[in-house]
Amino acid sequence: MRYGDDGAQTFAMDRRLFLQAYVAADGYPQTLQSAESLIRRIGSVAAVRECRVRPYNKFEDQYGVWLDLDAARPAAAFEALLADLAQGWRAEGEGGERFAVWDGRLHGAAFLPALRWLHLNLHPAADD
Repeated sequence: MRYGDDGAQTFAMDRRLFLQAYVAADGYPQTLQSAESLIRRIGSVAAVRECRVRPYNKFEDQYGVWLDLDAARPAAAFEALLADLAQGWRAEGEGGERFAVWDGRLHGAAFLPALRWLHLNLHPAADD
């Protein structure tokens, strides 16, 4: 743990954590509702540093939601998100570099019915 210039506690990020989600939606308003639900769900495990939403070019009824996450313990957050967001992930890698994919057509249920595909990525920070 470190202390910032203002005396506030800060945590050194030893890993980077990203989540990419594809959701079924009729447009941006519905997609943003799904993104907000996803962000609320993640909030107990990690903070969202950036959220980007774009149409998915392969399927007209799907939109991509990209989340750059910040967690004091990224490896623990990775495991917690796997347990909380969906059932039946396919996970690979070990240690500080891991990823997991969930496909709604092939795997178990997700907490949000609009979710179609998830990709969770944990990798070393640039200064590692």
